[in-house]
Amino acid sequence: MPDGGLHYTDEEILSLLFYLIEATESNGENWRDIERSLGHLEFDLVFDGFEEIYDKEGDIDYWSTARRNQEITSDLVIPATTIQEYFSEWVDSIDISKAKAKNDFNNLLQVGDQFLTFNYTDTLQAVYDVDDRDVCHIHGRQMEEIFFGHGNDKDYSEIDMGSNIGSEDDLGRIRRQLRKRTDIALKKHEDFFNKLEKTSIDKIYSYGFSFSHVDTIYLEEICRVTDTTNVVWYFNDYNLDSNKKGKLILLLRKCGYKGEFDTFSCK
Repeated sequence: MPDGGLHYTDEEILSLLFYLIEATESNGENWRDIERSLGHLEFDLVFDGFEEIYDKEGDIDYWSTARRNQEITSDLVIPATTIQEYFSEWVDSIDISKAKAKNDFNNLLQVGDQFLTFNYTDTLQAVYDVDDRDVCHIHGRQMEEIFFGHGNDKDYSEIDMGSNIGSEDDLGRIRRQLRKRTDIALKKHEDFFNKLEKTSIDKIYSYGFSFSHVDTIYLEEICRVTDTTNVVWYFNDYNLDSNKKGKLILLLRKCGYKGEFDTFSCK
């Protein structure tokens, strides 16, 4: 811009994001695990075509190379972190007015049940007539602050410095900004977990939950505030084989869960 500032069009930003995410996603354009992908973006791709800069003696000019790489990554900060804004806009655009209740799920519901939902919409309230006071939108809800991002805490500074010297500061900044602030989300909704601590719980149903690494903090909190010794945790049996079930059981044990396990159907 004339004042020296940077301006990006939506097309430029989305083109970069699509390129980086699809290169990282194991399922390509399906984007089935986008939050995890945000923590493993292949930033090396943006340096393709750029070689080290050499001095007059034919040695690598590390200072000039680092300055060039820093200029490249500084231009990535805004586009890369803007995905959180786009995601929030998309959430706000979701229309649930035509959503219909699933009978199998509806039959499980009882008055006073508590819901920890990772769905940003009010589907439970609007479609299943659940009391809003019994629902915790742990990652926010439409028209409000949204928590969205990855849970990768690995420090890539030395890796970035070794592969593209000068890029480490800005790439570190991008990764930090794309991280989901689960600690803030947990603090914001501590009243819900305090309520769980005072509630007699004997069944826990997980439905449509991915059990991703970034969200284990909530599983740990449930196991901390609840005596799970006599609790049965029910997994939805859709696409659940013995290997996947075994991994989920191991994860919950690591989170402190002490109860039994079973499955339920919901079509």
